[in-house]
Parts: sequence; structure tokens; C-alpha cells
Amino acid sequence: MPPWATPDAVAAVRELVRAASRTAEPLAERRGQHVELEGMRATSQLLRSLGQMTARSGLELAAPYYDDAVLAAGLSVRPQDRVTPWRYKPLIVEAMRGIVPDESLRRYTKDEGSHDVAAAWREHRGELLALMEGSRLAELGLIDADALRAVWSRPWPPSMSSKVFQTVACEEWLRSRARALVTS
Repeated sequence: MPPWATPDAVAAVRELVRAASRTAEPLAERRGQHVELEGMRATSQLLRSLGQMTARSGLELAAPYYDDAVLAAGLSVRPQDRVTPWRYKPLIVEAMRGIVPDESLRRYTKDEGSHDVAAAWREHRGELLALMEGSRLAELGLIDADALRAVWSRPWPPSMSSKVFQTVACEEWLRSRARALVTS
């Protein structure tokens, strides 16, 4: 939970996790498969939050690697052919051969984008803080607006990336629900 979550929100989530744990089942038989599927689930949820945030600016986020057909195709390949310490993303490399430059296919690392996010944070922090003024999340007692401002007024907190994205996405969702109720 983010440090701006209220004690009531933390308690509510704790209870939901406890209740869910009573009937929770692994996503796959083997631990590695479960971890892989959970990683896909977590990333797709984060991408959905990012998509909701970018839509506010009129930008559409595309995440084709998370389309059901692409995931099914990738998961149909033996694990040792999908992931190897000797090649970077071998399935993507083969799928993109002839489409992207060979130089891109030879890379062995990933640009994780924290520099871009930190720069955007510096440039747009005021807008994000303004968005959270009159927060629906705060009105509902789910976040402590003062605690949020304290964290969000500092330099970009890399460990908080998903929490910031999800908070903004939740705020946007609540506001869109309120607008929908007013117009209907």
C-alpha cells in the first residue's frame, strides 16, 4: 500500500486479502509458471492504469504483447525456449526479425525508462498535485491528501511508480464515474 493510503484503506485491503486467501489457488501447477503468469497479470494491470492516465491526454496506449492471442502463442513455447540467460527475449527477436532493424534484435538489455519518468515527473508534478486537489479518493477516506502531497512534492520515487500510476488511474476512474452519473 502506498504511504498515502489511510489506515482504514489499509485495513480494508488487509481484510480483502485475508478473505481471498481462503479460496486462492495457484495460477499454474508449477511455481515458475505461476510466477510467470502473475508477472503478466501484474504488468497488464499496470499497463491498463497507464492507458487510463494517457487517455486523459488524448493518447492511446497500445500493448500488443499482452493481447490474448500473443500471450497464448508465447506460452505455447517450451519455457527453456522462451527464457534463457544467453539471449534477450528470444521469442520477440524471432517474431520481429525482418520487421525491426537487426541492431535492435542484437541488444541484450532493456531500457526501463526511469529517466523519462523522472523527467516527466519534474515537468508535470504540479499538474498531478492539482489533479489530486478535491480528490474523490480523499473524500472516500481512501487516501490521506497531506501524506500524498508530502511524497509527491519530493523527487520521483522509483519504488512508488506503480502506486503513483494506480492512484492517478483510480482517481480518474472515480471522476469519470461521477461525470457519467451527472450526464445520465
